[in-house]
Amino acid sequence: MLVLKQRTWWGCFLLFWGHQFVERVWNWDCPLIDSYLDSFLCMPILLGLLLVERRFLMQNVSFCFSLFDTLVMVVALSLLYEEVFTRVFDGFVRDNWDYVSYGLGGGYFYLFVNQPRGVDTNLSGNIVKE
Repeated sequence: MLVLKQRTWWGCFLLFWGHQFVERVWNWDCPLIDSYLDSFLCMPILLGLLLVERRFLMQNVSFCFSLFDTLVMVVALSLLYEEVFTRVFDGFVRDNWDYVSYGLGGGYFYLFVNQPRGVDTNLSGNIVKE
């Protein structure tokens, strides 16, 4: 549950909902942000919630996803959103730059959200004591 206490995760969550509010309620339009911010924020938010679920089920608050696990999840979700959803749902538009946004969001998740309290991990996912 430590993920839900992290400012890095809450920053993404609040920025996502803030963007939805100004876009839909105030009809604020900024094409670059409207096109790619949600794709970027999707990975830290969803993978952060998945991390909470894994830590709860494993009863291990220091569990972190490895770099390989993170890459697989980012690729799988990106393909789901860009290849499957765009063919099934009318509201989705395929855009190759979204893959970049998903990848950057996955990197943000891995470096800043996917951290146990009191320890740090190196790029290979190994825990390094502070």
